[in-house]
Formats: sequence, C-alpha cells, structure tokens
Amino acid sequence: MDKEEWTSEENKLFENALAEIDPSSPAFFEHVASRVPWKSIQEVRNHYQALVEDVEMIESGHFPLPNYQNLDDHEKQEEMEAKKEDGSPSIEAKTRNGQQRRRGVPWTEEEHQYYFFLLAFDFFFP
Repeated sequence: MDKEEWTSEENKLFENALAEIDPSSPAFFEHVASRVPWKSIQEVRNHYQALVEDVEMIESGHFPLPNYQNLDDHEKQEEMEAKKEDGSPSIEAKTRNGQQRRRGVPWTEEEHQYYFFLLAFDFFFP
C-alpha cells in the first residue's frame, strides 16, 4: 500500500504518464517514473499498485461511491447558512410575482434561444 503523500502536481504527471505509456512495456515503471522526477521507481510502482487496488475495490462494490446529490445539498445548506450569518439576502428570496428565484440554475437551450430572440427583436424594433 502506498503510504507516501503525492501532491496534485505529482498525481497529474503520474496520470498523464499512465495515459501515454503502454502498460505492457517491459520498462513500464521506469518510463512512468521518468515522468515524475521526484519519485523513485519503487514509489511509482507502489502508487500504481494502490491505484489498481482502489479500482478493484470500487468495481467489486466494496467501496461505496459518494452520493454527489447529497454533497450538493450539503454545500447548498452551508452556503445558505453562511449568507444568513453575514446578513446577505436569502437564496430563497422570491421575485415580485411570488415565484422562487432560480439562482445558479443553467438555462435550457430553449431559454437561450428565446433570450437571443428578444435581444434581436429589441435591437431591430426599439
């Protein structure tokens, strides 16, 4: 198991090397290690083995994948609490017609087209 800490830069170099170097190459670990200058061949081999073990655990169902929906809900809750503490208006604010505002919700393709249609209409018929 890989006990040594790897920085995000080292991980990125490692991942790029894995994507570019043929794993069936006899000097696979030497080639990967040459792309991550701060790590030895043994450290690269250990990191690779840890990655393989992690993937096997995920694929076998022994490691639960995070529920990203719950993470998003948690982050939204924290954001709302932070805004309340600093006196910012609530995210739950309503518009003048009583509908809830949709902050941060991306527009649909139809909404984009309608917006550009209104801009063009306003430009040609002021």
